[in-house]
Amino acid sequence: MKKLILIRHAKAEILQPGIPDVDRILCERGKSDAVKMANQLYSTEITPNDVICSPAKRAVETATVFAEQYGIERLIKEEFLYGDYNFADIKQLLIEEVPLADTVLIVGHNPNLSYIIAKLTGNFNQHLPTAAVAVLEFDIEKWDDLQPSTGVLEMFFYPDK
Repeated sequence: MKKLILIRHAKAEILQPGIPDVDRILCERGKSDAVKMANQLYSTEITPNDVICSPAKRAVETATVFAEQYGIERLIKEEFLYGDYNFADIKQLLIEEVPLADTVLIVGHNPNLSYIIAKLTGNFNQHLPTAAVAVLEFDIEKWDDLQPSTGVLEMFFYPDK
């Protein structure tokens, strides 16, 4: 069995003139929501082996909260997670970066995360709020065997739910 924990970054500050989008940081609510969701995930006893995130500051901050909750020291920052990507990109990332991991946590952005969850489960059509956590389970032994529509949405939660 393999698990993917897909998390949309927590609430960020509003885009300000002169500050690139990639440099937006979490607002106070975002920081609080990230801690709340990390605590909730931790309480499920699902433990990621690795944490991968977009290089955007808000995604790195969110990923850091989750990594610290689990004592994971290394964040894998993946450039393509900040832009457009597809199922094949995610599969290749898992195969190349974390081939032996059974449970991987990825922090990224919408709309791509919603697309990936839908592609992997075949039936996800919910709104993905900031700091939302989706846990997908796959009946596979290695990431090479990952296929579209084979994931089961084991858990889905977000702040205020």
